Amino acid sequence: MDDNFAQTIRKPVQTKPLFRLAPVSDLLKTPEPLEYLIRAHLLPESNVLLFGQPAIGKSIVCIDWAACIATGRDWHGYRVKQGAVVYIAGEGHHGISRRLKAWALANNAEADLKKAPLVVSERGAALNTSEELQNVIDAIDTVKSEYGDPNLIVIDTLHRNMQGDENSAQDMGNYFSAIDELRRLYKSTILTVHHSGHNESERSRGSSAIRAALDIEYSITQKNNLRSLVCTKMKDSAKPSPSQWELEVVSLPWLDIEGHPESSVVFNLSDNAPASNEQMTENVKTGMESFLTAADPASKGQLISVSLEDWRPCFYEIHKGNPEAKRRAFQRARNTLTYMKVMEEKNDVYTLNTSGTFPYSDMAELIDARIMARGNSGTYLKDDY
Repeated sequence: MDDNFAQTIRKPVQTKPLFRLAPVSDLLKTPEPLEYLIRAHLLPESNVLLFGQPAIGKSIVCIDWAACIATGRDWHGYRVKQGAVVYIAGEGHHGISRRLKAWALANNAEADLKKAPLVVSERGAALNTSEELQNVIDAIDTVKSEYGDPNLIVIDTLHRNMQGDENSAQDMGNYFSAIDELRRLYKSTILTVHHSGHNESERSRGSSAIRAALDIEYSITQKNNLRSLVCTKMKDSAKPSPSQWELEVVSLPWLDIEGHPESSVVFNLSDNAPASNEQMTENVKTGMESFLTAADPASKGQLISVSLEDWRPCFYEIHKGNPEAKRRAFQRARNTLTYMKVMEEKNDVYTLNTSGTFPYSDMAELIDARIMARGNSGTYLKDDY
């Protein structure tokens, strides 16, 4: 990191020591309950990157996330934490208003979006320079008296909001130093939009220091008319399942210079998504087997539900580790199965979903086999529901 850059960032008035050491006893206290910005997808105060090829729909995903957080609306069934959003747009300014309008129309949310705490910059900013970083801080401070500290800051794109070379570890170190300062000041999640590698669509372009600095990373790719959104890194939680999306054209109530109606696009979850080829991990399989073992022999047509207290001993009996390993493995399995919507939890009771769609290719077969072994005719997927 460039020492001169770091030293020229204006620091707020300090009310605590600049460098504090916390005893381990503080770290072992029960923390505040974790509240996702978007359930299973965006963690609070995290450093996130979304990458993909040009014109593939990266900004559409970001606008969808930003608008849902600003309005407090669920993101395609995932609960969000409502809060202010700052969108630093380095490109495509003429299209942002149209995409926001399309989002509002597609979600029947015009009234909510108009009053939402969502602000968009009029230009990009070279965040890895002290002057421009300070300009961004000043701009956010100006609006936060009305909207509060932003829960999310979107930087679209990396290339248009930095100075220097994205292949340079030093320049990228300065960039991440800058966004860490924003994250520290406002306790925000920072979402950076970036491009794929020139010849490698599976990784982002530029220095390897980029990915190393991330808490969460997503890629968006395209095959035929389907876009796939895949979590490629999730540092402190289970990865959400990949999802497939289709573009929907939305007619806008605006006319172009020649009097023709304008339009924009939004993403919708696809009903034509290919089946997953991923199989259950050993821990997830143990979680499902113990869940089905703990389930009461339900009669035909009933939901399969299990209480936490009934499920836990069944898992512990199957798992071969020591007591602490059993406890941690059970927690991981439970979190994964709920994050991936295999089941839902309410008041410590877990209920298997009835959609017939699961994130693992071998899961439906396991469920059907266990149900039929209990003496129920038919299958969970076709006959029971």
